[in-house]
Amino acid sequence: MKKFIFLAVTLVFASAAFAEDFEYNTGGSIDYEPDEYGSSVGWGEWFITTVQNDTGETLLLTELGFPMCGPPTGDYGWIVWIDVGGENPPVGDVTTADFYDAFTPVDPDSTGPPINYTYIDVSAENILIPNGNFFCFGYDNVVFGGLTAFNGTVTYSWWDGSWDSDEPYGITSVLQVFANYATALEQTTWGSIKSVF
Repeated sequence: MKKFIFLAVTLVFASAAFAEDFEYNTGGSIDYEPDEYGSSVGWGEWFITTVQNDTGETLLLTELGFPMCGPPTGDYGWIVWIDVGGENPPVGDVTTADFYDAFTPVDPDSTGPPINYTYIDVSAENILIPNGNFFCFGYDNVVFGGLTAFNGTVTYSWWDGSWDSDEPYGITSVLQVFANYATALEQTTWGSIKSVF
């Protein structure tokens, strides 16, 4: 019985140590399921949103999540700007992103609305967002990207050579980001976890 209790306590401690400090989804809840969708040729090639880090801490981005489908992206698959200066899109196109990389969507199908999230671990990229910065993130909409009715959150799509707000069309693109407080991060080893007990 003691071994079982020890294991349960260890699992609770370990999961609490790795929980994200900051979670955000433009749909309003984590893993929000979109009920509409837009194509890369009819709605926009990239979907982005701008968020202010008002946590009082520097954020270290850990994961991006996008409900979308299609083949592998190009080089600018996921994109992040660490400060765009306000509640606005970036001044330039995707090639001005501070961080970017290709990825392969988990759902290769061309059906909509796409409800399966592609999760991208960006923790090794060391993307730091200082407190107060307005950071922007998004992805390459290779076939269909998840949308929902406008909910007060402004998102943008790359259309006809510029960032076009989705708000006038009554739409919010669905995008998700997780982060940890960089100032609170500490290297944890199994030895230090065991020493607690």
